[in-house]
Amino acid sequence: MTTSLNKIYNLISEFNELLWNNRKWEGISEYFVVFEGEDVDTYRPNYDYEEAQKEIAEIKKYLRYLNTVINKTKANLFIEEYGITLDELEMLRDDLKRRINALDNILAIKTESEEDIYGVIIETCPNYDEERIRKEKDEIEIELDKVKNTICSIYNSENIYLEGSESQWEDIIKDKTQLLDSIIDKELWKEHDRIERELYEKYYWYRTEGYRETINPRWWEFINWWH
Repeated sequence: MTTSLNKIYNLISEFNELLWNNRKWEGISEYFVVFEGEDVDTYRPNYDYEEAQKEIAEIKKYLRYLNTVINKTKANLFIEEYGITLDELEMLRDDLKRRINALDNILAIKTESEEDIYGVIIETCPNYDEERIRKEKDEIEIELDKVKNTICSIYNSENIYLEGSESQWEDIIKDKTQLLDSIIDKELWKEHDRIERELYEKYYWYRTEGYRETINPRWWEFINWWH
């Protein structure tokens, strides 16, 4: 399909969100807690590590492809008006932003007087022509707006080729989301969360006694994580 860079970035964002969600579940699934004497397997969260890794590998494959499309586009798309490629134009935009910040820092310098330890008055004086600096800043801001508008129009123009149709990419993301969700039993995780909350109440605060109960050191890591 012919698409825009903005739409490709949106696809990348959705795939990255899938990866982030899965890493979150991986982190939580490293351990779980139960009350002493309870059947461990009853509360063991359901997480299929191998199946999840297969889906993650597929998602990373799509991400590599999409990022390659973007990088090639930026490196090969020549902007006649500026005589440079899109990636160079983005670097120019960033340079202009940094120059404006530098000029703002210069303009912030004002004449200041202070007395040193020997009682000598020392003056700090700006070494610049304020009118010239402000003129330069105004010119750069105009140029920056022009560059940003050019980049924005390029990103919104649908002239980037991407394998597959828009509906196919939507189906891919929907399919991967469902597969990752199916690997994780949400109901068991809710039960897992309930057990942790009960442990928190049982071993941490005993407010009726008016003091913090001394607890087994193995729970400190859990308590610190909870907060």
